[in-house]
Amino acid sequence: PMDTQTIGRVRAAMQDEVQRSRDKKTADFPPVPSLPIGRYIDPAFEVLERRHLWPKSWLLAGHMGEFSEVGSYKVWDKLGVPILLVKTGPEEIRAYYNVCRHRGGSLVPDTQGIARALICSFHGWTFALDGALRGIPSEHDFPGFSKADHGLLPVRCERWGNLIFINQDPEARPYLEHLDPQLVREMADYDLDQRVVYHVAQYRIPTNWKYVLDAFLEDYHAAKVHAGTVARALHFGGQTIEFFGQGTARMVSKMADLNRAQDTNPMLKVAHATDPRHELGREAFVSYNFFPNLAASVAETNFAIFSFWPQGPLECLAEIYFVTKAENGVIDAERCETFLREFTPVMDEDLGNLVRLAPGLNSGVLPELTLGYMERRIHQVHAEIDRVIGIDRIAEKFRVPAAAATRPQ
Repeated sequence: PMDTQTIGRVRAAMQDEVQRSRDKKTADFPPVPSLPIGRYIDPAFEVLERRHLWPKSWLLAGHMGEFSEVGSYKVWDKLGVPILLVKTGPEEIRAYYNVCRHRGGSLVPDTQGIARALICSFHGWTFALDGALRGIPSEHDFPGFSKADHGLLPVRCERWGNLIFINQDPEARPYLEHLDPQLVREMADYDLDQRVVYHVAQYRIPTNWKYVLDAFLEDYHAAKVHAGTVARALHFGGQTIEFFGQGTARMVSKMADLNRAQDTNPMLKVAHATDPRHELGREAFVSYNFFPNLAASVAETNFAIFSFWPQGPLECLAEIYFVTKAENGVIDAERCETFLREFTPVMDEDLGNLVRLAPGLNSGVLPELTLGYMERRIHQVHAEIDRVIGIDRIAEKFRVPAAAATRPQ
């Protein structure tokens, strides 16, 4: 869990930031470099991401609530590569490419369902749930063929609590080993193994996925975009950031007034906060981003997890998991309904604003996007994108300028 030393450090940093903002004093921090516009609008950069970023990254692909029994399956196709997730045991999910080893047919009839075996829709080759090839029609016509050598092609699949992650890179480190140990300890406060997804929302936004993600990495926009909602509860400028490496960070934003915050922050309105592990969350907004494309403002009871997926250079799919804590497998339906009702207008402020901004970004008029101190998480994520892709593969006009802007605060 978040230890008392960390809580004390975060509190002190927030208070320092509040005072610095009041004094209009420049932060003791290197300037944050601008980002070349081509990273957002040029199809050549999207090709780099498709070939070298997404196949090497741990990606949120589902949650355990989607798999009711052994044999439950789901086809995940957010990035143009069809991946089949199957429940193979009471607590086990496996993933395979949804591609028959014969001539590439689909292994299931629908995008979601229940199957006792995986049967190719083209020629009827049959695979067990564990991926082994079990049956071939007219097998005698394949002399010298070995079924043992033609099982389904696996995809790395791991769970973090009830969330399911996949990675196409067979050499990738296990997900939780890949993350900073401090981050994993802090997230333990949110009991992901007891979280259930009770609602999923999707939005299509006509601009690049990184531009949408960027908006969830800073509070600088809150005073304008959320003037009538969460901004009323914030100490503007009272934001502190700690970087965990691998493009991941924690942002904590100080509340101006708890009573006012309870009126304007949907997470507090439904919280009934009593758990001592969430002491900091009762005086500040706590949010994390997880590389490459996840963001979550976490809370003791209900919160939302955002993921952002490219649908081409100039279109993004935003998918939002609304999660709650299940007590003995039972959720508080009224609390969930309240949270969804209160949170949706805030979410619409963000996503609706991005729709309005899209033509300006997509126009290519700007040579670069300027970043300030409160937007330094954006730089960190973009720098990690370049590292994963491989800087030598990236044309100089697309590269993120180096900076010392990712050290812990």
